[in-house]
Amino acid sequence: MDTALGMSLEDTHATPRHMLGYIYRAPAKDSGTDLIDAGHREYIYVKMTGGAAAAGQVLSRKTGSTKKEVVAAPVSISPMRIVGVAQWAIAQDYYGFILRKGPGEVLAGTGGITAEQTLTVNGTDAGTAASTGTATSIGYGVAVDTATATNLGTAVFNCVG
Repeated sequence: MDTALGMSLEDTHATPRHMLGYIYRAPAKDSGTDLIDAGHREYIYVKMTGGAAAAGQVLSRKTGSTKKEVVAAPVSISPMRIVGVAQWAIAQDYYGFILRKGPGEVLAGTGGITAEQTLTVNGTDAGTAASTGTATSIGYGVAVDTATATNLGTAVFNCVG
């Protein structure tokens, strides 16, 4: 348990434990065994609506919501609306932290993702990632490694939704 949070980052709850939108900056030493030297991570506290989230699922702001209520990212949404990526499962209508900035895992959709390419919203599978080599594409992160469809890939995120 993180004493600053009063809970573990992985904990989810049916009632809120923090204000929606609360941002927690995890020290670099908490980055995980594979990403130990990758620097700090930022997590944001959200409410999962419109279904449950799986680990690696890409989450966007719920349409019409001004709060940090999130849903699986629709296939036709701007990457600028991506709030973060779930690093563990969150049940529908539960509250928890998702990764907003820094290194983590993302679920690849149809077509997979390619290392060193910009992450974009997958145009076929809601809540999954695609990647593009177009240097001017707007994205929410960069793939670190290549991953095939339905697999997790490592990426570095910078979500602003």
